[in-house]
Amino acid sequence: MTAAWEGAIDSLPPDEETRIGLGRELGELVVALGASSAATLPLRCLALRLEPDLVVREHELYRLLKQGGPFAGWPRAALADVFAGRGNPHAALDAYKRATKETPSLARAWRGLAHTLLETGRPQRAAKAFERYLRTRPGDPDALYNLAYILVRWEQRPRDARPYLERALNVRTEDPGILLNLGSVCLLLSEPDVSMASQCFKNAAAYAPEDPDVHYNLGILYADHLEDPRRAAHHFRQYLQHGGPERTRVEKWITELGGEPQP
Repeated sequence: MTAAWEGAIDSLPPDEETRIGLGRELGELVVALGASSAATLPLRCLALRLEPDLVVREHELYRLLKQGGPFAGWPRAALADVFAGRGNPHAALDAYKRATKETPSLARAWRGLAHTLLETGRPQRAAKAFERYLRTRPGDPDALYNLAYILVRWEQRPRDARPYLERALNVRTEDPGILLNLGSVCLLLSEPDVSMASQCFKNAAAYAPEDPDVHYNLGILYADHLEDPRRAAHHFRQYLQHGGPERTRVEKWITELGGEPQP
């Protein structure tokens, strides 16, 4: 039940009427189950996520935290969200850590911890937190993407990153960012999977034809892996046309490929 409500709140549209309606439904459920019952603590914490005033939310969460018990991680993690929302990642980090110890099964505490560790420059520890979070939420594409990103950028493990990106793509089949990163990872393998990379980049181009990063990656693919300088130069020109920032470098590549920089 809690997971369903959490998903509903996470996917809420921004309009106030919908938030008020969902908050009312959630409040009625809490009353029906027993407003003073410790078992309703997660639902009461979720209801407070609909409160736009961070001061009011924080005050109520501290009150709920005093009830403690096996659900103490819920208000603790919700307080961490408040700290993060105020731009205080270090206070949020401490609260998320405590929440994972108080309620080890609480997925959102592990997710918050992972993101905050990454934000504060601790990628290896963030990877472990993402892995722990994915035990409970194995299909979260954002967590899968972030874990793969860490494995590639900081640990140079593209082979290990690939399955996470493939799982993310199974959830978001038309996401250009996932497609580009999966394609790039395929090219970083000790034996590059050029066929899969080509498919990923071409699909990304179909979904985001004006994204300069798409054309940059296609240019690299055709220049370095498919030995097709004409197509490589075409995509590098498209990269420039759509506002790609690496103008000097890419213009030089186009010239080396035998073309003119301007489309």
